[in-house]
Amino acid sequence: MAASDFVDHVLELMQPMGDVQARKMFGGFGIFSGDRMFGLVSRDGTLYLRTGDANRAAFVDEDLAQFMNMPYHEAPADALDDGEVMCAWAEPARAVALSAKPKKKSATKKKSATKKKSATKKKSATKKKSATKKKS
Repeated sequence: MAASDFVDHVLELMQPMGDVQARKMFGGFGIFSGDRMFGLVSRDGTLYLRTGDANRAAFVDEDLAQFMNMPYHEAPADALDDGEVMCAWAEPARAVALSAKPKKKSATKKKSATKKKSATKKKSATKKKSATKKKS
C-alpha cells in the first residue's frame, strides 16, 4: 500500500472523530486536529500516536514501540483494521496533544518582529516630519 493510500485509510478510520487531517512533513505525514498534531505516519508507513502521562501506560503495556525519543508510540495492529478500536486509541492521543502547552516563539523570531516594528515606526515618524515641513 502506498504511503498516501495508507494515510487515507487511517483518516477514514478516524472519521468519527470529526475534522482530522493529514499534512506532508519530513518524508512522512502528520495527523492533525486543528493545529495540533496527534499522530504521524513515518516514511516506512507506520502510524504513531501522541502519548503523554494520560495514555502512555496503555502503549507501554502493549509493548508498542516509541518513535525515536519523541512522545509518539506505534498504534496497535488491530486499530488499523477497526475504526472503533482506532478511535479508542486516537482520541486519548488527540486529548494529549490538545492539552499540551503551545510552543513559545523563538527569540530569533521575536527579535525579527521587533526590528520590523521599529523600522516601521521610524518610517512613519520620518513621513510625519516631512509632511509637517511641507505645510510650513
